[in-house]
This record gives sequence, structure tokens and C-alpha cells, in this order.
Amino acid sequence: MNRFQNLSLDDFRAALTRPQISSMQIIQAFLAFGVVLFAGVVILLYASLGSPERELPQDFAVQTIWLMTVVHLVLAVIIYLAAPRIENLIYKQAKNNTAASATAIPLAVQALGVMRTARIVRLALYEGVALLGLVICYLAMTMNVLVAHPLYWVNAATAVTMIAYVISTFPNAERLTTIFHEKLRQAS
Repeated sequence: MNRFQNLSLDDFRAALTRPQISSMQIIQAFLAFGVVLFAGVVILLYASLGSPERELPQDFAVQTIWLMTVVHLVLAVIIYLAAPRIENLIYKQAKNNTAASATAIPLAVQALGVMRTARIVRLALYEGVALLGLVICYLAMTMNVLVAHPLYWVNAATAVTMIAYVISTFPNAERLTTIFHEKLRQAS
């Protein structure tokens, strides 16, 4: 039984007030802001390294960064495959949660809460792996590995991916209505 099935798109749109949209935009923007801020710090520190005549990294440093990069990339693949499934699981559980229907909170507001929760969970997973990649870049920089082996900038790819995802899915009324229709209103 899908508890959101009888909620019309018009009723959902009526609950989709400017403050509701703004709260989702603020959450999404600030989850990305931490990644952007830390990426900026890493890039500024790298740019301030000065002359490229720094000492070569020790072998253990290169091996450590290589191992961390492999772990990061494997974790990134797992996260980017799991996050959409976890988000869909949140939607599925919310649709079938008949106990929540008995609350005094209007159904459209409940739907927005579910959408907010699902988005936060997905973005938190992306943010975690993005920050891990940036930390590896920072460590590689402090161990002189990044100057000698710029290939390890690949660890920043998850940060770029997360920022691109945030920008491409930034909430607006139309996008939220589409998500409601596709993820919550349609039958399981």
C-alpha cells in the first residue's frame, strides 16, 4: 500500500512553498560547501609550495599514497553504486510506512520530509568519499608525492563528481515535483 499514491500533484505543489524549497537548497548547498572549501584549501596549499626543486618522496610515501588511492577508488565505486539504492530504499520504506499516515502532519509535508532525508543520506555518502579523496591529495602533497606524481590528483575526482552532482540536481519546484511523482507517488 503506497500511502502517497492518492496525494495529487496539485496538493504536493501547494505544500511546496518557498521556505520548503529554500531549506532543501540550503542543505544541499552546505553539504557541498564543505567539499568546495576543503578543495580550495588543498589547491591553495599546493599552489603555495613554491619551487619544484623539493626533495623526492620516499618510497614508503609513494606506496602509502598508492594504497590509499586504491582503497579510495574502490570505496568510491561502492558508494556511487550503493547511494542511489539506499536513497530508493528510503523512498520505498516511506511509501509503505502506514504508521506515519496517522500523524497530524499533512501528507505532502511528510513527502517533503522523506525527500529531504533521502537527499541528505545520498549526499552525505558522496561527501564522505569526496573528503577522503581530498585528504589523500593533502597527504600526498605533504609527503612530496603529489609534486613527483601528479597522477594522484585522481583522488580529487570524487570531489569534482560530488560538486557536479549537487549542481545538476539542485532543488527547485519542478525537480522536487518530478522526484515526488517518480519516487513516492507511483506504485511500488
